[in-house]
Amino acid sequence: MQRLLLTLCVCLPAFANAAESDIKPLLVKYCYGCHGDGNERGDVMLDKGKEMDAKLWQRVYDALDNDIMPPAKKPQPSVTERARIASWIERDVFRVDCKAPDPGRVTTRRLNRQEYRNTVRDLLGVDFDTAEEFPPDDTGYGFDNIGDVLNLSPVLMEKYFNAAAQVVKKAVVFGKPTVPRVAIGRGGLKTVDEATGKVTLEARFKLAVAGKYQVQLAMSVSSFDPWTGKASFTADLDGERLTAKTYSYDGIKVYRYDFPRALAAGSHTVRLVLDTTAAKGVAFNVDEVAAKGPLGLPPEYPESHKRVFFKGAAPVAEADQRDYAAEILDRIATRAFRRPVDAATRERLLALTRTGASFEEGIAQALQAVLVSPRFLFRTETQPRPNDPNAVHPVDEFSLASRLSYWLWTSLPDQQLLDVAAAGKLRANLRAEVKRMMADPKADRFVADFVGQWLQTRDVEGIFINNRRYPELTATMRKLLRTETEMSFAHIMREDRDVMELLTADYTFLNAQLARFYRLPAVEGLEMRKVQVPAGSHRGGILSQGSFLVVTSNPTRTSPVKRGLFVLDNILGTPPPPPPPDIPNLEDAKNKDGQEPATLREQLELHRANPACANCHARMDPIGLALENFSLIGQWRETEGDDIPIDPRGELVTGETISGVDDLRRILGSRKAPFYRASTRKLMTYALGRGLETYDKCAVEAIVQKMVTTGGRFSTMLEGVIDSVPFQMRRGDGKR
Repeated sequence: MQRLLLTLCVCLPAFANAAESDIKPLLVKYCYGCHGDGNERGDVMLDKGKEMDAKLWQRVYDALDNDIMPPAKKPQPSVTERARIASWIERDVFRVDCKAPDPGRVTTRRLNRQEYRNTVRDLLGVDFDTAEEFPPDDTGYGFDNIGDVLNLSPVLMEKYFNAAAQVVKKAVVFGKPTVPRVAIGRGGLKTVDEATGKVTLEARFKLAVAGKYQVQLAMSVSSFDPWTGKASFTADLDGERLTAKTYSYDGIKVYRYDFPRALAAGSHTVRLVLDTTAAKGVAFNVDEVAAKGPLGLPPEYPESHKRVFFKGAAPVAEADQRDYAAEILDRIATRAFRRPVDAATRERLLALTRTGASFEEGIAQALQAVLVSPRFLFRTETQPRPNDPNAVHPVDEFSLASRLSYWLWTSLPDQQLLDVAAAGKLRANLRAEVKRMMADPKADRFVADFVGQWLQTRDVEGIFINNRRYPELTATMRKLLRTETEMSFAHIMREDRDVMELLTADYTFLNAQLARFYRLPAVEGLEMRKVQVPAGSHRGGILSQGSFLVVTSNPTRTSPVKRGLFVLDNILGTPPPPPPPDIPNLEDAKNKDGQEPATLREQLELHRANPACANCHARMDPIGLALENFSLIGQWRETEGDDIPIDPRGELVTGETISGVDDLRRILGSRKAPFYRASTRKLMTYALGRGLETYDKCAVEAIVQKMVTTGGRFSTMLEGVIDSVPFQMRRGDGKR
């Protein structure tokens, strides 16, 4: 702190006397033992003059606020003294003024891959595989919707042109329809391991009308080792046997089966039983279960075509065609641009329609232009004085609608949201619209995308784990682990429960297979459902869920460092600084006799002997070691290596002694404000599409204090972000 204090005395003379007389003695008393008089712990030395570093002061502020510093065994400042230091940092370093807050600015944002896919689907009814066609998006502050990192390269622009052509080709039918009506049911493929070693899979689907259908199965049979023996499967439809097949090794093949059946309207179930007990090295994969039909009906335009040509076929008269084209483009361009299309743009689009050989082809040309327009690819916000950083104003209602929809739906506003914004009534009806949006199935996208990045659940399906050593971590199991965490979050969100239950819940979401994986009492059925975890099972909350435990492990062993870092960053919001360069790997640690340590705990102790590592590892390691009873795939264990008992005991940097995950969960659960603050910061970062700055502190703290006093309900956090100055307002570009 002193190096910054000295800088303040030089650069900010108005505050020098207050800092010298009021704050410096506290720093000398509580901080200089480790961070002054030649001591430099954790890359913080307080009696060196250097230019002011707000990021370092943020670390100091967070350490004080979370009781991380001073260390528990050192003299502690009183509550009043902590508040004095914190107030000085806010006022004189961060220059925070909650009476006239700075709302910040957001860089014009390109749609990321997920937003593009959802936007095209909601706009035209076409599912375009952006993961296959576009490169991965860069991330910043833990999320891939941050405007500052969403660049547009020439290669990506070319891909956007190609994508526009593909999307329009799928959406628009030229001439008479040739595609049949198709009702496809892939309704949630579920997997259950039977005691016999067989695997049962069920796919449920609904049919709107009775008729003759083609029930279709597509299966891949492959080998991950030399395949010997025979594998087989049986397929039933609503209890009626469809087929039974047995396979010997014949290379990697895809098998397709078609079964014509007369089916009634309503629900139907396809049940597959896969048996590889008589085969080694074989893998089944069910690629699709579908019901196509009803067969024999007249061809019909697909939904995407009818969505574009909403009044049917083109009229005969040329003037009527022009009016119809204008209506079509008004509807689509207004939704695509997230605000009414201006007259000049409408005329340019109409001119494109006259270049087609037919009415449909002309509209297709204009649609491609819409899909490569900067107003579609980028989320822009109008402002009256864009280059004046002191010009603070509310975002217009169309921009507010887009902020809401891309936050809660990862897609464009629907027609109702645009209509309310066009009438200038969105702010007046904000609560009702948000309630409607959260009740919409599209809000599930928010859960998958936000939780997938904040709690890293979307990584669990792709992270490399040695499957020969851990064959039970199948692709299906990885999906179930992700689903467990997302359903836990969704339950808290939809039931408006205390956000702290993410850490302290005495329940989780399981089906029969996942319960067996966790070695919990039997759960019946295929559906994931809320289950009370037994006392003494060490389960409950995200710290005991496989998604977290897998993504914070290495391919062949657990990682207390990764687990501790995850908790510090995502749960407490106090990540340590990056490690210094040239630090040896943990695996290279040797004891004084040159021998490798027997346990991971001993490796960490040797690693911490390096003074450059000690400070950060003192914070991370006790947290990670408390979770060591969970294997790298999240199963409970009592020993590691050659049956060496696991010792999960430790002492947190805040002074509490813990004996394992149950103590860790209890202590974290007792510190509500830090978790509310960390989760609020993550939610606000995701909502705004930018990293939070010191001037956002007023908005965050107002939400945290309200959560503390009202039981931490999810709605308090959600509404707090929506009502906040950073979400509702913006300022011009430039340094303020």
